[in-house]
Amino acid sequence: MTFRTFTVYLYSFFIMTGSIILLPFVYFFRLIKWNKAADYITVKLTTAWSRGSLYFAGVKHRLYGKENIPEHNNICIISNHQSYFDIPIILGNIPKVIGFISKKELSRIPLLNLWMYVIRCPFIDRNDRDKSLEVINNRLAQTAQGQPMLLFPEGTRSKSQKMNMFKRGGLLTVIEADPTILPITLCNTHKIYEASGHKVTGTVSKIIVHKAFKPSETGLATEEIINKLEETINPFNQKVNCEEM
Repeated sequence: MTFRTFTVYLYSFFIMTGSIILLPFVYFFRLIKWNKAADYITVKLTTAWSRGSLYFAGVKHRLYGKENIPEHNNICIISNHQSYFDIPIILGNIPKVIGFISKKELSRIPLLNLWMYVIRCPFIDRNDRDKSLEVINNRLAQTAQGQPMLLFPEGTRSKSQKMNMFKRGGLLTVIEADPTILPITLCNTHKIYEASGHKVTGTVSKIIVHKAFKPSETGLATEEIINKLEETINPFNQKVNCEEM
């Protein structure tokens, strides 16, 4: 383990343990319906964790399309997935309480699971497709009430600039629910960790926020919307050259 890798892990541990004292306040505020106060605390803490992790990892990231982020929270973010660091890059640049679809094994990790529950991450069993789609559908009902969600249609990290094929089950559920979809492209995040033999290395990555849209207002068939999303978030289709570092 390199010193930089150790530093990232250590920082994450300290910020999660140090801020755990605030968790009861978050839960209490939500209980009495002070959701703005609960979300304010949550966003501040997740942003601090995200940006701090990127800083200690030596990652410089450039944000394009900030003006495309909706002010409302009835959104489902659809992004490509290259790295473990995709989560902190998204959470550090979009100031919302964003729950991301996660494998159920993460719900068993102490400290981490507490924070994942706070940001409303739904946990799915990848071996049970029907149950997973039910979990996603239930989470989308929360999205309709103003609780943003993040979905990686590839299902797992590509560990490169090239995208994996979409797993369409969850995406079909999203399109049917008709939230505002916010497409995002992440570029070169795999170079932070995966491409270096699982050692954290400093690099420059890019996050491109595209224009949001509601599926029902596009006039497109479901398959056409999926194809549009694949084309939109593909790193190789960007006007901002994702290979130009």
